[in-house]
Amino acid sequence: MKKAEIKEYASKFVTDGEPVNKLEDIFPYVDGIVINPEQFKKYYKDGKLDNFTGLIVDESTIIKNRSAQITDMVTKFAKKCSNVYILSGKPAPNTPLDYFNQIKIVQPYVFGNSFTKFRDNFFYQHDYFGYDWRMRPDKKELFTKLLDLCSIFVSKTDCLDLPDKTYLIREVELDSKTMTHYKAMEVEQLVCLKDRDIPAPNKLASIMKLRQISSGFIIDTENQVTERLDKAKINELAKVLEELGDEKAIIWINFKEEVKAIEEMMQAKGYTYVTAYQGTANVDDSIEAFKNNTAQFIIAHPKTLKYGVTFTGKSMVKNCTYAIYYSLSYSFEDYYQSHDRIYRKGQTEPCTFIFLLSKDTIDYTLYHCLQNKGNNAQLIEDLVKDISSRR
Repeated sequence: MKKAEIKEYASKFVTDGEPVNKLEDIFPYVDGIVINPEQFKKYYKDGKLDNFTGLIVDESTIIKNRSAQITDMVTKFAKKCSNVYILSGKPAPNTPLDYFNQIKIVQPYVFGNSFTKFRDNFFYQHDYFGYDWRMRPDKKELFTKLLDLCSIFVSKTDCLDLPDKTYLIREVELDSKTMTHYKAMEVEQLVCLKDRDIPAPNKLASIMKLRQISSGFIIDTENQVTERLDKAKINELAKVLEELGDEKAIIWINFKEEVKAIEEMMQAKGYTYVTAYQGTANVDDSIEAFKNNTAQFIIAHPKTLKYGVTFTGKSMVKNCTYAIYYSLSYSFEDYYQSHDRIYRKGQTEPCTFIFLLSKDTIDYTLYHCLQNKGNNAQLIEDLVKDISSRR
């Protein structure tokens, strides 16, 4: 917020003559403020939030990670609050274990203060390494009853009159040479390219490489070199954009190399676009350009536009109704959140979600797992099984 805007806003609350230069100068005069997680951390550290005795956390999955700084700060702040509410469209997107920290902040007595005791009481270890914990069948009823003590669940369809959704698959066929590299990585976890071996040291690394090849490139991690293999997917995206005409669209990506390829194509065709990923200098500027129609397209990573970004309603010159998935990850939370950028309150037009999937590749496994709402652990397990079944 600019200084002029702060002063204009402050005139409604602050006593005449009191100096107001920063947003926090207003805090002593108001009953409540709306800030994002990064601002919360800043003002909490500075002691600027000490006068507030209530807390509402939107998109509460930001506090599901026990080791995150924001979780620690929110937990400490909540202890002195008389009223605490948390809100989320998907409070436990990956596993019911995600509930622990969120419920602890609202009502510590429900699941207790010890995560280890909570986990061992309600869950059992399903894998050798301890990454995959499943709920004990005999504890599901108790878990549900305890959760019901401090929560209210309302479905989106019960409170919002949203338009229809359409899911379209645009199949991409990689050339034979690229598919040879794909099969080599799938079976041997090794690709030989330009007299150089590009290995994958384990299954997870192999999955990452297969996702890259499906998008037409592969990263030689050891030598920090990216090799482009195929243009089939970028060519298909160009066709989709041409068919959209003047319609706006979000293009979801997972790799920086995908951004480079898409930017090159868009520049060649004269499209107006902005980006929102780790390499974007100013994400807020990109969001504003997309909202005011300066840019027709926004190329974005789901983690960058995960929370609090809305491309519908009054903030938009024109609602966005198309989301194109150039690639997918195995994070159901990211996938779910990406949908909500255009499919939420304020959307009045039917929404279309387009998936560019490379034939006979991991793209389809990811797509079906995400559509079936599998959690991250299940997705990885299914991906490994799918790779093994192809041998």
